[in-house]
Amino acid sequence: MTAESGFRASSAELAPALDGSSAADLVLLAAQALRVGSLDYAAAICETWTGASEPALELTHAAALFGLGEHQRAIQLVDAVLERAPTQLAALFYRAQMAQHAGDAELAGQLLRQVLERFPDFPGAPGALASVRFPGPPYRDVLRRLHELLRPRTYLEIGVESGATLALAHGA
Repeated sequence: MTAESGFRASSAELAPALDGSSAADLVLLAAQALRVGSLDYAAAICETWTGASEPALELTHAAALFGLGEHQRAIQLVDAVLERAPTQLAALFYRAQMAQHAGDAELAGQLLRQVLERFPDFPGAPGALASVRFPGPPYRDVLRRLHELLRPRTYLEIGVESGATLALAHGA
């Protein structure tokens, strides 16, 4: 069953199937559930773990809970990881995203700067810091809207990379 049918996955129901799985196995499985939008399954998978604290599993659990609207519980999980490992990059990044969502741009910016000082190319961090400093719609949304409104006959884009933004251009 899926979340659409009103069913919420439970760790007790999943535990027999996942018995003997390592924390790494559970992280991979929960991350796959997150990717396909099964937040309840991701949370339940993480809750089957009975071993010692595993930061990757706790952060994956926090991501699922945050997506399910359990913001305070998710923040508590991330904060617990940061208490034990104050420089844990993924935890700092997750906590920054949660702070930004809560409207605390100052904390979000501070945490993102800590991440970027140690790992300048941390996936998603440069864009997240830009959105904290310059709030508003994402660049691609603005570009898409400009193309819709202006319908330019010619368009030059420098630095195409994957072509995602160039694909927005539909010459008249």
